[in-house]
Amino acid sequence: MGDRADGAAGCARRVAPGHLLHPHTEAALWNEQQWREWTARRCPFFVAVTGARPVGSAGVIATEGGPELVSMWTAVPARRTGVSDQLVHAVAEWARGAGHRELRLWVLDGNQAAEKLYLRNGFLRTGAVRPCSAEDLRPENEMALSLSPVPAARRSEPSSPTIRPYRPEDEEAVVGLWSRASRIAHPFIANEGAGERERKLREIYLVEADNWVAENPAGGVVGLMGLLGSEIGGLFVDPGAQKMGIGKQLVAHALRLHGRVTLDVFELNTAARAFYARLGFREIGRHPESDTGFTAITLELTA
Repeated sequence: MGDRADGAAGCARRVAPGHLLHPHTEAALWNEQQWREWTARRCPFFVAVTGARPVGSAGVIATEGGPELVSMWTAVPARRTGVSDQLVHAVAEWARGAGHRELRLWVLDGNQAAEKLYLRNGFLRTGAVRPCSAEDLRPENEMALSLSPVPAARRSEPSSPTIRPYRPEDEEAVVGLWSRASRIAHPFIANEGAGERERKLREIYLVEADNWVAENPAGGVVGLMGLLGSEIGGLFVDPGAQKMGIGKQLVAHALRLHGRVTLDVFELNTAARAFYARLGFREIGRHPESDTGFTAITLELTA
């Protein structure tokens, strides 16, 4: 990996739409000089190279609020090889070395793969949202990374989230992650993640259940579990933090508290059913779910 723009024109042409500061259709018509001017405005501009072939790039732009990571791109054959993490790490180390206290970026809402990349590298959502551009009104979420000195070994292997009791000040973060997760898990439910179902979450479940949250090392709430005695009434993990063991960690906490737990999962929620099967849950019954009428499967797990 080098802090240089060699071959950057070829790289940037393949950056996904929405990551460029110019419309992709317009940028695709740029000549070599225009591409070099574009990369020059990103200072520094990092390129990941395998042999002589560029396989990834990331740039930095200066804003009033500090440096922003932009133009993140990894070639398809180089994905899941660590190249993306190396690029993020290189940008963060440059920003830290330059004396900055924070590095920020914007990620398209729903781009779970990108958000997972940034989460595992220590970024957290700030709560700020903006449209991609004046022409593209899809929302982007701001994320930020604290640049206080951290040993390299700890950065590469983030600590597991802490399971702690829910607090009233967690409400907005919890409702947000519940809404994002439930819309993905329950696409068959009309107006899921909002409306009357959100009202019940806020006014009933967050008040009456024994609620626990998963909090990552930087202080962000990324998971919610509501217990009704030994029943797991709800378990949700923010889509950007899924497949990191957080759901398993929450279930393990419930088992430590009660020794035996039950829960209901929608028959149509095949991803959740597969997750619980991997943990060893067994089916003990089925019934129509009271609010929706969809079939719910009751599962049981004993420590």
